[in-house]
Amino acid sequence: MTLTACGSGIVVGGGSGTSDTSTTTGGGGGAAGGGAAAGFSNALSLPGGAEMRASFTATPYLNTYTVEFFIKPTAVTNSLRVFSFTNNVNANPIEGHFTAGGNLVLNYLFTGNGCVTPGLSTPTTTVFTSGTKYHVAMTAGASRVKIFVNGVQEVNDAVATQTGCTNWAFVRIGASGSGTGVFTGVLDEFRISDILRYTTGFTPPTTPLTNDANTILLMHWDSATTTIDNTTLSAASIAVMAGVPALIATPFP
Repeated sequence: MTLTACGSGIVVGGGSGTSDTSTTTGGGGGAAGGGAAAGFSNALSLPGGAEMRASFTATPYLNTYTVEFFIKPTAVTNSLRVFSFTNNVNANPIEGHFTAGGNLVLNYLFTGNGCVTPGLSTPTTTVFTSGTKYHVAMTAGASRVKIFVNGVQEVNDAVATQTGCTNWAFVRIGASGSGTGVFTGVLDEFRISDILRYTTGFTPPTTPLTNDANTILLMHWDSATTTIDNTTLSAASIAVMAGVPALIATPFP
């Protein structure tokens, strides 16, 4: 799906040995107040009903992973999904989503339940509020599920081993795998890694995230074009699934 727009593009590929294709998305307008923080340019704005999906020609198979992003929600209500991984076992096996109380939780898979029905992490102690910026990192591996908010570890759940549970074919950003629970707000520096990047509290990044050998997907949503870097996979496509996502100037982080 290609949208004609006056603004910015999304370039798929950019990692070692991959070719690039592009899809343009709407809107290059600046946010109120103009300007962006040093090291950051644009971010992805998802107005009501807008969502995106990255799909892969080769399916990543991860037993350990970190998903991190900057987020400024517009709405914080039950079951709004920030992201969803879909695999060939369960329609929505791995998701980061909000609770009715405004906390974030991680749905995850583990061998103790046959890798079919997702487990649900403890909610974050942070109650997210509309219009507030946060850095979030969700990790799974070494029999632990952890969630960090602004570098503070708020969730540390013991779980059964996750070996062989996270085979997924695409990542949906801003909705569940089936397109429900649509998130509204702003996202930036969305990265999926195949390692535990954080094991204890840390200082949140103040510069754009980097692509390295453990990066599976990195979405900057920067400047005139944004690069999706893939070092271990070849991305098949990036698609706008619904609505009109926009690249906007943002004061992240």
